[in-house]
Amino acid sequence: MEDKLYNLFKCEKIVNEEFILELIDYLNNNNYDIRGINNIIKAICNYNTKIYEKLRLENKEFESVLNKRKEVKNIEKLENNVVHEHIKEDKEDNSMKMDISFYIEFINSLDDYEDIDMILPKKHTDNYQDIINLILLHYFEEYKMTEKLLKDISKDDIDYKEYNDYKCKCLKIIKYIKNYNQYINSSNNNTDDIENKVVFLKTNRDNICVKNDIIKDIPQQYYSDILELIESIKKGTFKNIKCFNNNKNLEGLYEVKYRDVRLTFKRLSKDVYILIQAFVKKCYTSSQYHNMMGSRYVVFKSQKNLLLKYINDTNYLLENAKILDYIEEILGNKKGCDNYEKVKRSDRK
Repeated sequence: MEDKLYNLFKCEKIVNEEFILELIDYLNNNNYDIRGINNIIKAICNYNTKIYEKLRLENKEFESVLNKRKEVKNIEKLENNVVHEHIKEDKEDNSMKMDISFYIEFINSLDDYEDIDMILPKKHTDNYQDIINLILLHYFEEYKMTEKLLKDISKDDIDYKEYNDYKCKCLKIIKYIKNYNQYINSSNNNTDDIENKVVFLKTNRDNICVKNDIIKDIPQQYYSDILELIESIKKGTFKNIKCFNNNKNLEGLYEVKYRDVRLTFKRLSKDVYILIQAFVKKCYTSSQYHNMMGSRYVVFKSQKNLLLKYINDTNYLLENAKILDYIEEILGNKKGCDNYEKVKRSDRK
């Protein structure tokens, strides 16, 4: 009984009437006097009041996000009913048309939620607060849905434990995200010091894919935009991130974008990201765009298992740091390919 009560307190759950009646029977059977029982019940009532107030405030926060989402949907419907002669691509970067699946996938993959600060948007990320709110809303919706499912099935059901574990997981994630949000919004703290490591996909002939894309296919007027996208991956801000989970051939691939420039990538570990392809989207039709990305993504998938071993190799990371320096020099100084000196792979066992 003590353990059950402790677990309720630990998980910050309301102590319901059924449990209180069970507790009173337990206390009576263990020779607690009426005064002691009343004091315990009074303490539980005070605890319930505090938890209820906390949940009420949380629900108010989530309700605010939901209302904002409804407003956006209404605006989108209104826009769809208006005929535009010209639609600028910049509208893609509307801050409320955000794709949070990138964050959800990585949070779900975490073994230690204390690493959540490596995933969540930093304070200088565009629309960081909206993104955090939408992620919180996602897990709150998951929590409420699972809670409803648990009410409809017996504790003896084969799926009960799985649902209950997932409900607890959602609560734990919500707690960590809220703590993170409070931390980055406090005046004395900053998460901007985090810097991810960047590595590069190579062809079977040892050519650096993104370097070739930049020098061979991308006009120099776009170099500063590519540099900004690389910086956004390094700093964990992931500018205008997009995923392709609705496309079977591109499932699991991510893209950051700025104006007409796109940069695709994958996450190899909590702080290592591999750059796969850079291009200017307006040069392609949608079909060409997806086919081109799919072809390059196949190269990554063929090397994935090997790459996951390489990221634990210090020489491999140092080699890619040199490649990054060189590419940043190209992008920053508009350096031509004539001065390029190929960075060879380190010997690996």
